[in-house]
Amino acid sequence: MILFSAIGYTIIAGFGFLFLIIPGVYLSIALSLIFIVRLEEGLGFFAAVGRCTKLISGNWWFTFGLLLVVGMVQGFLMYALYIPTYVVMFFTAFTGIESGTSGFTKIVFIITSIITSLSVLFYAISIIAIAFQYYNLVERKEAPGLLQQINNINKE
Repeated sequence: MILFSAIGYTIIAGFGFLFLIIPGVYLSIALSLIFIVRLEEGLGFFAAVGRCTKLISGNWWFTFGLLLVVGMVQGFLMYALYIPTYVVMFFTAFTGIESGTSGFTKIVFIITSIITSLSVLFYAISIIAIAFQYYNLVERKEAPGLLQQINNINKE
């Protein structure tokens, strides 16, 4: 389900970017909720696309700003994680240490692999932000939490 959503998302946003940049940006932000919509509500692809556009309407700029800020924070954290790798690369470039099979090079490759593996965890930041935005938009548009509280008052 997620694979087909990713393929459909890529095709739709790609066509938007193909025609002009602005439709591509609009569609990619509007459809950024498609994965959580499909998982949470169990809708088909085209129904999820409609649901995403319904949820985003009136809140596109806020979602764009959220994704922009989260992307900048995520990029900064990933850059900070790679600083030791950059330092080692400059050190080896300026000192002339051979990049063959020396022990130092093996250690650098191991450290770089570990850092790259850790940097994948930072992608969870944007996924969590999108999930929070989905629940925020659902609560604003449909207020299911408020309705549940009202129903609980009636039962008492």
